[in-house]
Amino acid sequence: MDNYDFGLTTKDDLAIKFNFNNEMLQAKSKFESPTAPSLNYLILNDLQQYLDQTNNSDLFLEILFTYREEAQQKLIELEQSIASLDLERLQIITHSLKGSSTTLGIMKFASFCIALEQLCVEKSIEQSKLVDLLNQLKEEFKHISNLLFNHS
Repeated sequence: MDNYDFGLTTKDDLAIKFNFNNEMLQAKSKFESPTAPSLNYLILNDLQQYLDQTNNSDLFLEILFTYREEAQQKLIELEQSIASLDLERLQIITHSLKGSSTTLGIMKFASFCIALEQLCVEKSIEQSKLVDLLNQLKEEFKHISNLLFNHS
Protein backbone atom coordinates (compact mmCIF):
# COMPACT_ATOMS: atom_id res chain seq x y z
CA MET A 1 0.00 0.00 0.00
CA ASP A 2 1.22 3.45 -0.87
CA ASN A 3 2.04 5.88 1.86
CA TYR A 4 0.18 9.06 1.01
CA ASP A 5 2.62 11.62 2.34
CA PHE A 6 2.27 14.72 0.22
CA GLY A 7 5.22 16.55 1.65
CA LEU A 8 2.86 18.52 3.67
CA THR A 9 2.72 21.40 5.04
CA THR A 10 1.96 23.05 8.28
CA LYS A 11 -1.44 24.07 9.49
CA ASP A 12 -0.46 27.70 8.82
CA ASP A 13 0.31 26.80 5.19
CA LEU A 14 -3.08 25.10 4.93
CA ALA A 15 -4.81 28.14 6.40
CA ILE A 16 -3.16 30.35 3.79
CA LYS A 17 -4.23 27.96 1.05
CA PHE A 18 -7.82 27.93 2.26
CA ASN A 19 -7.96 31.69 2.46
CA PHE A 20 -6.89 31.72 -1.18
CA ASN A 21 -9.46 29.08 -2.10
CA ASN A 22 -12.20 31.02 -0.33
CA GLU A 23 -12.00 33.57 -3.14
CA MET A 24 -13.21 30.86 -5.53
CA LEU A 25 -16.11 29.79 -3.34
CA GLN A 26 -18.64 32.27 -4.62
CA ALA A 27 -18.30 30.83 -8.13
CA LYS A 28 -19.00 27.28 -7.01
CA SER A 29 -22.51 25.81 -7.16
CA LYS A 30 -24.23 23.40 -4.80
CA PHE A 31 -25.45 21.47 -7.82
CA GLU A 32 -24.02 17.96 -7.81
CA SER A 33 -23.57 16.52 -11.28
CA PRO A 34 -23.66 12.76 -11.94
CA THR A 35 -19.89 12.91 -12.00
CA ALA A 36 -19.39 14.48 -8.62
CA PRO A 37 -16.78 17.18 -8.22
CA SER A 38 -13.83 16.22 -6.08
CA LEU A 39 -14.59 18.92 -3.53
CA ASN A 40 -17.70 20.88 -2.75
CA TYR A 41 -16.11 24.12 -1.62
CA LEU A 42 -19.43 25.44 -0.34
CA ILE A 43 -19.61 22.68 2.27
CA LEU A 44 -16.01 23.29 3.29
CA ASN A 45 -16.63 27.02 3.45
CA ASP A 46 -19.80 26.59 5.54
CA LEU A 47 -17.92 24.43 8.02
CA GLN A 48 -15.03 26.87 8.18
CA GLN A 49 -17.36 29.86 8.68
CA TYR A 50 -19.35 28.08 11.38
CA LEU A 51 -16.21 27.18 13.29
CA ASP A 52 -14.88 30.72 12.88
CA GLN A 53 -18.14 32.12 14.29
CA THR A 54 -17.92 29.83 17.30
CA ASN A 55 -14.29 30.80 17.95
CA ASN A 56 -13.09 27.35 16.90
CA SER A 57 -11.23 28.26 13.71
CA ASP A 58 -8.27 26.02 14.59
CA LEU A 59 -10.68 23.09 14.76
CA PHE A 60 -11.31 23.35 11.01
CA LEU A 61 -7.68 22.59 10.27
CA GLU A 62 -7.63 19.81 12.88
CA ILE A 63 -10.66 18.22 11.21
CA LEU A 64 -8.97 18.23 7.80
CA PHE A 65 -5.72 16.82 9.13
CA THR A 66 -7.58 14.15 11.12
CA TYR A 67 -9.65 13.23 8.07
CA ARG A 68 -6.49 12.79 6.00
CA GLU A 69 -4.81 10.60 8.62
CA GLU A 70 -7.88 8.44 9.18
CA ALA A 71 -8.59 8.07 5.46
CA GLN A 72 -4.99 6.94 4.88
CA GLN A 73 -5.41 4.25 7.53
CA LYS A 74 -8.79 3.18 6.19
CA LEU A 75 -7.40 2.82 2.67
CA ILE A 76 -4.88 0.35 4.07
CA GLU A 77 -7.69 -1.49 5.87
CA LEU A 78 -9.76 -1.55 2.67
CA GLU A 79 -6.88 -3.12 0.79
CA GLN A 80 -6.53 -5.79 3.48
CA SER A 81 -10.28 -6.46 3.50
CA ILE A 82 -10.35 -6.87 -0.26
CA ALA A 83 -7.37 -9.21 -0.19
CA SER A 84 -9.16 -11.43 2.34
CA LEU A 85 -12.60 -10.85 0.75
CA ASP A 86 -13.97 -9.70 4.10
CA LEU A 87 -17.08 -7.98 2.72
CA GLU A 88 -18.53 -7.22 6.14
CA ARG A 89 -15.43 -5.31 7.23
CA LEU A 90 -15.19 -3.69 3.80
CA GLN A 91 -18.76 -2.43 4.09
CA ILE A 92 -18.14 -0.98 7.56
CA ILE A 93 -15.02 0.87 6.42
CA THR A 94 -16.56 2.24 3.22
CA HIS A 95 -19.66 3.35 5.11
CA SER A 96 -17.50 5.26 7.58
CA LEU A 97 -15.39 6.86 4.83
CA LYS A 98 -18.52 7.79 2.90
CA GLY A 99 -19.98 9.60 5.89
CA SER A 100 -16.91 11.58 6.85
CA SER A 101 -16.16 12.45 3.22
CA THR A 102 -19.70 13.67 2.55
CA THR A 103 -19.70 15.75 5.72
CA LEU A 104 -16.57 17.54 4.54
CA GLY A 105 -17.73 17.98 0.94
CA ILE A 106 -15.29 15.42 -0.46
CA MET A 107 -17.88 14.24 -2.95
CA LYS A 108 -16.15 12.18 -5.62
CA PHE A 109 -14.29 10.12 -3.02
CA ALA A 110 -17.63 9.59 -1.25
CA SER A 111 -19.22 8.42 -4.50
CA PHE A 112 -16.52 5.75 -4.91
CA CYS A 113 -17.20 4.68 -1.31
CA ILE A 114 -20.92 4.37 -2.13
CA ALA A 115 -20.14 2.16 -5.12
CA LEU A 116 -17.82 -0.05 -3.07
CA GLU A 117 -20.34 -0.27 -0.24
CA GLN A 118 -23.06 -1.27 -2.71
CA LEU A 119 -20.93 -4.15 -3.99
CA CYS A 120 -20.66 -5.35 -0.39
CA VAL A 121 -24.42 -5.12 0.11
CA GLU A 122 -24.92 -7.12 -3.08
CA LYS A 123 -22.36 -9.67 -1.79
CA SER A 124 -20.35 -9.19 -4.97
CA ILE A 125 -17.14 -11.09 -4.48
CA GLU A 126 -15.72 -10.32 -7.90
CA GLN A 127 -12.35 -9.23 -6.58
CA SER A 128 -11.36 -7.40 -9.78
CA LYS A 129 -14.30 -4.97 -9.36
CA LEU A 130 -13.36 -4.39 -5.75
CA VAL A 131 -9.72 -3.78 -6.67
CA ASP A 132 -10.72 -1.39 -9.49
CA LEU A 133 -12.81 0.69 -7.10
CA LEU A 134 -10.05 0.64 -4.49
CA ASN A 135 -7.61 1.95 -7.11
CA GLN A 136 -10.06 4.72 -8.00
CA LEU A 137 -10.35 5.59 -4.30
CA LYS A 138 -6.56 5.76 -3.99
CA GLU A 139 -6.24 8.03 -7.01
CA GLU A 140 -9.03 10.31 -5.82
CA PHE A 141 -7.47 10.44 -2.36
CA LYS A 142 -4.20 11.62 -3.90
CA HIS A 143 -6.12 14.21 -5.90
CA ILE A 144 -8.11 15.63 -2.98
CA SER A 145 -5.03 15.63 -0.79
CA ASN A 146 -3.26 17.71 -3.39
CA LEU A 147 -6.22 20.09 -3.61
CA LEU A 148 -6.47 20.50 0.14
CA PHE A 149 -2.87 20.36 1.29
CA ASN A 150 -0.42 21.19 -1.49
CA HIS A 151 0.26 24.63 -2.80
CA SER A 152 -0.38 25.02 -6.49
